[in-house]
Amino acid sequence: MRFDTIWLDARLATLSPDHGGLGVVERAAVATAAGRIAFAGPMAELPAGWDASNRIALDGRWITPGLIDCHTHLVYAGNRAHEFELRLAGAAASSLRAHANVLVGPPDFAPDCRPFLTIADEINDRSADAAERNAALTGAELDLWVADLFTRAYETVSLMNVDFWRRARGLRGLSGAQLSPSAIPDDGVAPPVDQAMGSRDALRNRELRVLPRSTNIPLPLSAHARERHRSLADVDRLKDLIAAAPARLKELVRGPFEVETGEGGNATTMRMPPFMRQSNASPLTLAAWQHALLMRWVEEQQATPAPLAVAAAEKVRQLSDAAAARRAEVLARLG
Repeated sequence: MRFDTIWLDARLATLSPDHGGLGVVERAAVATAAGRIAFAGPMAELPAGWDASNRIALDGRWITPGLIDCHTHLVYAGNRAHEFELRLAGAAASSLRAHANVLVGPPDFAPDCRPFLTIADEINDRSADAAERNAALTGAELDLWVADLFTRAYETVSLMNVDFWRRARGLRGLSGAQLSPSAIPDDGVAPPVDQAMGSRDALRNRELRVLPRSTNIPLPLSAHARERHRSLADVDRLKDLIAAAPARLKELVRGPFEVETGEGGNATTMRMPPFMRQSNASPLTLAAWQHALLMRWVEEQQATPAPLAVAAAEKVRQLSDAAAARRAEVLARLG
């Protein structure tokens, strides 16, 4: 039998019930003839006298023969069968009207639904140079951008059961520089102490203990996380944090696509954003341009330290415009 192309020494994932599991076939071959798969199976079962115009050695690489990837994301709130029917009938993509109900939420995010990106960010990413855009953000505008970023972080953590996901995905067995010599006194975080966010986690602020679980505080880590992130959504408090601990944000905020030893989709340290993952089952991170812009802002604060804004007795704190608008909205709903 003559094939057009044959791929040799492959590993097949056939999903065939005859092989169990993923239907894996080792030392396999896939061959095509006239635009169709003519053979898929063990090389030892190739028909006698076979030949092929093209031979490709895969050295154990994977093939999924016949797989049709017609998947969808939760962002579409259901299937897209009607859209595919229209496309098969010849409808142009530009003639199709989009409709989406966004359902993605923590701790898992699709790449097109990350919690720290606005629609404007996504559009800008596709139509402008990130470095040029970052350079143009300075002074008060950059302060506003940082405040908005941390406001979205607060909104995200407010939707998340941090206690559960710490138990499920907190990296265990911290060691070396990851561990503080002693536990935070009277800390209410559940054991083990050498798990991410445990009382010996070196990334924890030693001066901030988590209250113990109680009837009034059934999820102490979640309550603590909301309180801290709500505070850090205020840019003055962020500046105070940098003045008091210049390296703190750089230690806490994970770099783009950064994965530490022992981490994966099901285990992360408490570096921000903790215990969340993207669609490749890797720890979730800021986009590269966001991280670069945030770190530039941090370096600017380090270069020109200011007196503690929040702690200054003479300063009367006012609500930000965003906070005032939200308060007005809530009060209006309450009548």
